[in-house]
Amino acid sequence: RWLFWYPGLFLMATGLIAGGVLLGGPLTLGRITFDVHTLLFAAAAVLIGFQAVSFALLSKFFAIHAGLRRADAGFERWFRLLTLEVGLIGGGLLILTGLALSVSAVWSWSGHGFGGLQPSEMLRLVIPGVLSLVLGCQPARVGKGRTVRAVTQVVAASASRDGAGVALRRCLGGRALPMVDPFLLLDEIHSADPADYQAGFPTHPHRGFETVSYLLRGGFRHRDSVGNSGFIVDGGAQWMTAGRGILHEEMPAPGPGGGTEVWGLQLWVNLPAARKWDRPRYQDLGASAVPELDVDGARVRLVAGALGGQRGPVDGIATGPTLLDATVPAGATLRHDLPGTDSALVYVLEGALALGAEARLVAAGSLAVFGPGQVAVLGGGPAGGRALLIAGAPIGEPVARRGPFVMNTAAELEQAFADYRSGRLAGG
Repeated sequence: RWLFWYPGLFLMATGLIAGGVLLGGPLTLGRITFDVHTLLFAAAAVLIGFQAVSFALLSKFFAIHAGLRRADAGFERWFRLLTLEVGLIGGGLLILTGLALSVSAVWSWSGHGFGGLQPSEMLRLVIPGVLSLVLGCQPARVGKGRTVRAVTQVVAASASRDGAGVALRRCLGGRALPMVDPFLLLDEIHSADPADYQAGFPTHPHRGFETVSYLLRGGFRHRDSVGNSGFIVDGGAQWMTAGRGILHEEMPAPGPGGGTEVWGLQLWVNLPAARKWDRPRYQDLGASAVPELDVDGARVRLVAGALGGQRGPVDGIATGPTLLDATVPAGATLRHDLPGTDSALVYVLEGALALGAEARLVAAGSLAVFGPGQVAVLGGGPAGGRALLIAGAPIGEPVARRGPFVMNTAAELEQAFADYRSGRLAGG
């Protein structure tokens, strides 16, 4: 809101300068005589200096909280940082100049030996003032419209069981947070006790959405009604588009590296009505297919979306998703640009992260929901942290969901159940 004052202040300063040029001579107030054009210019100098300093400070605030984009590298990045400092220094000097001129304006007609400024001299002095203002504003123009997302809600994952009795923690898709369009569910399985997971998720149907499985340790064996089968292991992922219908099973199991620990997550992503009748599709990704990047001091695995000039291997998804696995050490801050209207979530896997514009500390086992904005900020907590950053375009359609089906209307849900009972659901 402060920015609305600046055009008025600039016009006021311009008027003062014009008055100083056109008017001249002494002005007597009581026992003190002023040099009119010097005094008016002094006021203009203070106003322009204030604008340059305040604009530069605001720009610096936005730069610190939003971060200059990583693409702004080399000369361009340093030039933008330099103009912040020029705006601050130039504006500050202009304020001091204005104050000095005020003193000169009084003393020049009070017998103290200082002469008033001539109009031509004033015009020469105004040039550096305007330049300071322009430079001070420059980074603000660069950052215009790029706001840091704030955390609007934090939900702690709650213990639950699903499938044939698999122990898990659910942070999305329960009573506390039913959905964040287009995301419907997020579960975490993490146990070294086979009794917690070996019953698995025997054959079951899906229609109308997508399931995303991501393995940190251990594995998921899977097979389905259209002939797909495989074993997702440490660092691997699978993006399954159920579309018009599929039957599949997922069975958590220890990975090939030994041990009994299984640590994985499953995310459900809605499909728009026009894509709910697509043929089922699998994207199986081994660990080697997922790019790993060092960004802003963080180690990031890029499953879906774009980062650092690279794209994740997942493609052809209606919601244009982002899925990052980010490990952020203490003292590091990952800043990631996202489309302003995308829904965005962060699920903390280990440690704690300082999230959003307010650097809200969120610990492992909690899901943070971001509000609107262009920049997601993930800062390392006191001992660092690891999290999934999940984002995607909201669909904005009615959602009718029950059990393994997600449709748009209750009638479509009933049809899905009828198709499953009759064997028509999974025709491939």
